Amino acid sequence: MKESPFFFRWLKGKAPLFGAFLLFSAILLGSFALYHLPLRAVIYPLFLCLLTGCILLIPDYLKKRSLHQTLRRMEGFTSEMLESLPEALSSEGEDYQAIVRGLTREAASFRASEDAKYKDMVEYYTLWAHQIKTPIASMKLSLESEDSAFSRSLSRDLFRIEQYVGMVLTFLRLDAGSGDYVFREYDADEIVRGAVRKYAPDFIAKKLKLTYEELDFRAVTGE
Repeated sequence: MKESPFFFRWLKGKAPLFGAFLLFSAILLGSFALYHLPLRAVIYPLFLCLLTGCILLIPDYLKKRSLHQTLRRMEGFTSEMLESLPEALSSEGEDYQAIVRGLTREAASFRASEDAKYKDMVEYYTLWAHQIKTPIASMKLSLESEDSAFSRSLSRDLFRIEQYVGMVLTFLRLDAGSGDYVFREYDADEIVRGAVRKYAPDFIAKKLKLTYEELDFRAVTGE
């Protein structure tokens, strides 16, 4: 729904004032009519009162419009900008600002609590991912001493587990915003050949034939 111009919204806020003026005008006009007095004697003063009232309302409109424009510019403000709120023009405005400050404090407290929980979770999963590597390495060594269909099957399953653990560590590293990445240019064929060698046991077990064509380009990536 399109928002109406500020002037009309400001005018709507003054409706009780204009309503009271119309009511008083009606009372005066009715009184003059009841006493058969000339209505021109009251219409002119009423017009002057209306004109004077409108002139007196101009500063209020300009001040409210300036406040409106300032608040619009601050629509995307953060909690750090809370002290930049313009001065309230009424007790109602002060109450609204008090509510905003209270909600901001509550949001900051909630955010701090969630950040602490998230930090604990990241530390727990990071520790788990590093600790799980020890039994994985131990099982790999045990399976390497055997050469049977069963041991090869277990090795493939263990390989997948190892990949999942690596995915967890990569995700945690990315989300932590760590700055220890090294970006450089790599040969794409080198990367693909490494991946093919890595997953060769799965290809062999599933009797998949891979047809590889050289890519012949370089890409920038991190490690």
